Amino acid sequence: IYVCSYNGILHAISIEDPTSTNINGTLKWSYNLNNKISASPIIDLSNNIYVCAGSNLYSIKDNGYTGFPVWLGPFKASSMIYSSPVIVNNYIYIASLDGMVYEINTVTGPSVNNTEKKFNTNPGSNIHQHIYTSPTIDEDNNIIISSSTKNTGKLYYIDFSSTTPSLIW
Repeated sequence: IYVCSYNGILHAISIEDPTSTNINGTLKWSYNLNNKISASPIIDLSNNIYVCAGSNLYSIKDNGYTGFPVWLGPFKASSMIYSSPVIVNNYIYIASLDGMVYEINTVTGPSVNNTEKKFNTNPGSNIHQHIYTSPTIDEDNNIIISSSTKNTGKLYYIDFSSTTPSLIW
């Protein structure tokens, strides 16, 4: 079991004690991400753990007794990330507070200069639509996400299949 704490620590908890048949919730290891975590981690089919802390997305591997980074460095978003990531195939999707939605390749990790695909829900606007929600993916791998300001909210349906993501509606 993997849980995060707001003080920036990812914890791996064993469901059962390997020396007995008792279920006890023993702490296996902790990994300090040095930034606030406000969302749940997710795990891919290769057992990589993805967690957002501050404005960074990390990929952590559990080797049974410790956690270690999979990527050379975290993906750095343009603003804080308050939502959990979502994985489809070999891509992970995250949204940042300033209205950006990102696609990162889970196999290669973030590019050296953060040139991953991204979509700005606030183009040319001085009123930012904040994103606190996690992306949802439809059967065609389009992204559905909502945003809000003090008085309004918006729903976005985004096509990430081309080189440049585009708004469907």
